[in-house]
Amino acid sequence: KKFTYKDGFFEMPYMAGSPEMTVKSFDKFYFTKHNKKDNKIDVKNIFMHGAFYYLKLEDGLWIYVSRVQYKKNIQFYHYYQENDTDNYYFLNFNQHLKTISSKKMVVNGLCISNQSWVLFKPLVAKSICHFKDTEELNVTINFNQAWLDKQLNTNELFIKSNISSFINSEAKFLSWPFSEKEEISFHHFFECIHQKEPAYEEKLKNLTSRTFDLFLKKHINQKITDTDFQFSDADRKKIQIANQYMLDNICGKSITIDMICDKIGMSSTKFKILFKKVYGNSVYQYYRDKKLEYAHDLIKRSESTITEIANYIGYENTSKFTIAYKQKFGALPSNVN
Repeated sequence: KKFTYKDGFFEMPYMAGSPEMTVKSFDKFYFTKHNKKDNKIDVKNIFMHGAFYYLKLEDGLWIYVSRVQYKKNIQFYHYYQENDTDNYYFLNFNQHLKTISSKKMVVNGLCISNQSWVLFKPLVAKSICHFKDTEELNVTINFNQAWLDKQLNTNELFIKSNISSFINSEAKFLSWPFSEKEEISFHHFFECIHQKEPAYEEKLKNLTSRTFDLFLKKHINQKITDTDFQFSDADRKKIQIANQYMLDNICGKSITIDMICDKIGMSSTKFKILFKKVYGNSVYQYYRDKKLEYAHDLIKRSESTITEIANYIGYENTSKFTIAYKQKFGALPSNVN
């Protein structure tokens, strides 16, 4: 139950040696209600509001699904006991929604979305940051070494993929950007486990299988080497903070790379390299796209003029905004319905 406050985050530890231990740790958090029949932990306190679901799909394979609104900056730490031997991998999908509120525009409450994947090796002491005034959907697939070994011997996609190159490398985690063209919606996980539809356990197994297929197809022709992801957990946290800083500054004059680097304490060269590895785009392209995505929603839902919206997200020249918008969406902003 102990937590500390450091560098703007409430740091909360939990045991992650096994799925059972993780559930017990979450059950010990402040102001939680554990419904064991529904495999659900509701939490409502000064830090967060939301629900955590969990389910054992088969021996060595578990799934957690959560949807949470964060009221404070929270940093969870994964801890392990010395005798932890049932080594579990963490394959996690995260959708992060930052709500933009402003007195200047007619429409409030629009969200900027950010999505990502990450795969952690077992027994990696890692931290995961969650930011105030955000809502997050998380889907985490937990599988142990015995389950993975079975797949590597019998599952054709596992055999064809280069997942073994990651397992045998010194890299502790593998992270990559989420594409809007992905073949699966992770909202289906939440809807399925939340609504408890008929045969929902079998449906979750199928969704999990499709998720693995999607993940493995990405790595069939890609060998993962030791040099791919050598940055530390501390650097990963800094990249998360940088992303949040950009989302916090979607409106108004654009922030610069130097401003971001001053914020997180990292050189611009290192920051640009690590950011592109995690989010798949250059810092400039990513930040510009987020501004344009927000402008796109404003155009659809606001009565403001194109010029007003362009100025609002930091474009002093409406023509430059129109050009950037067309490059992004393939149509002029004036043609949006």
